[in-house]
Amino acid sequence: MLGKCIKNEFVNRSGLVGMISAGVMLFAVIVLGLDKLYNVVGTTAFAVFVKLVDVMFALAMFAVIVMVVLLPCLDFRNRFFKDQGYLTHTLPVKTSTLIGARLICDLVMIAVYGLAVCVATGNFEVFSDFVGFVQQFLSMSGMIVDRSLIVLDGVLALLMMWLGVMCNIWTINAAYAFGHAFTKGK
Repeated sequence: MLGKCIKNEFVNRSGLVGMISAGVMLFAVIVLGLDKLYNVVGTTAFAVFVKLVDVMFALAMFAVIVMVVLLPCLDFRNRFFKDQGYLTHTLPVKTSTLIGARLICDLVMIAVYGLAVCVATGNFEVFSDFVGFVQQFLSMSGMIVDRSLIVLDGVLALLMMWLGVMCNIWTINAAYAFGHAFTKGK
């Protein structure tokens, strides 16, 4: 039953989240194309334009991060406590299964935006380059650190950020649930 609930979550979110995800990936491809075109053209005016588009992409990614937190929360409220909630609670499914399906859908949605950053840079070895930079920086300060330790710390930091976003989403969802529980459904 969890599989059907996950499919239902993706179908329900495919409209708005799909458009946002497609827009982010398209914008990332445009940024990548402009950066590659700048290497060919190389004029000063075009360089300013490319930097402006890069800043717009950074601002758009910030807005998307805010939306990644707000959209699941608003969808949670609508699907569990508004008119749709009546139908959701009449399904022959445990509440834990519904929550688990939402959690899996949220995890996948957040991973898509991390992929967009890799596409925008045009370098899927961004993390490897970052590890090399950190290792070089630490060696300049006199510390010799193994590359695997830096990779482990990087993976743990990314996992912590990913789970931090999930924690924020589900904290807001818990606030909705507690608020709804103590107002007798009003």
